[in-house]
Amino acid sequence: MNSIDADIEPIDKILEVDVLLATFNGARYIQQQLESLSNQKNVAINLFVSDDGSSDSTIEIIESNDSHFQSLVFLNESPKLGPAANFIYLMKNFQGSAKYIALMDQDDIWNPDHLLLSINELEKLGEKAALTFSSCTEIGGKMFGSKLWPKKRFNLNTHLIYFENPCRGCTVVLNRLAIDLVRIHNPVKIIMHDWWLLILVNELGNVNHIKAPNVIYRIHPNNHTGRRSSFSRIIQFFYLFKIRNWRTIDQVINISSEIIDNGLNVSREMEDLIRLLECRNLRNRFKILTLKKKLRTSRAEDVILRILLFVIP
Repeated sequence: MNSIDADIEPIDKILEVDVLLATFNGARYIQQQLESLSNQKNVAINLFVSDDGSSDSTIEIIESNDSHFQSLVFLNESPKLGPAANFIYLMKNFQGSAKYIALMDQDDIWNPDHLLLSINELEKLGEKAALTFSSCTEIGGKMFGSKLWPKKRFNLNTHLIYFENPCRGCTVVLNRLAIDLVRIHNPVKIIMHDWWLLILVNELGNVNHIKAPNVIYRIHPNNHTGRRSSFSRIIQFFYLFKIRNWRTIDQVINISSEIIDNGLNVSREMEDLIRLLECRNLRNRFKILTLKKKLRTSRAEDVILRILLFVIP
């Protein structure tokens, strides 16, 4: 559960990587992303695609790039339920055998050393389930310009990880033991796959945040995540707590219960989270929420979140 910068160590041999691509009407941008994938250094790519019911030429564009990859496999069925369910479906059902697995969005651009850098970092995390994610450079035309996100290295050993997602799924590279965790715990109706995956592997394995931006993340009207105003994030709080019931956290709590039942320990941060969410006495909940433990990086959002945690059962 560490967070360090990384230098690329030379790798002489070609490494095999299974890349999981979830698509939906991505014809406008996907060719540029496929080109950035084919330009990755020192890797042989097995590309696994799950399309969520595209009505444009997305599939045809992918097929026209077949020769750029070691293999190209389309999964026969897809969930047709949005990006989170599509990526979970991919992780549960692809039949690759490579040691390293990467998640890829249809509308971003990978730097040529993204996979190589991430693999070097995975090798430093030991023989447990492991995941790396990097910062990214956000681009969005005249409205947004270009911006590094997250701005600072994210501390993965704090309560922040349960209430704020620093991880863009398009930067994630993981090992096969981490994929095994996904298949064991089988998430359903989670907020986003990358957040759930980050919490899961951070609790049961090792995670590294690479501060250097390895991916260009494109913000446009049709993507499902991206930069939002503070007002939008406040609205999202109500959506998560009142309507979605914080399902990502609920499922991680269920996972922690399984860990405890098997005689293992969960992190102190997870223990605090369970104690908070299971507390029904408002006086005790107030005491927990006034502890000096940051829940959001933004001070204003941190205050709003504490209020919501206090008033919403």
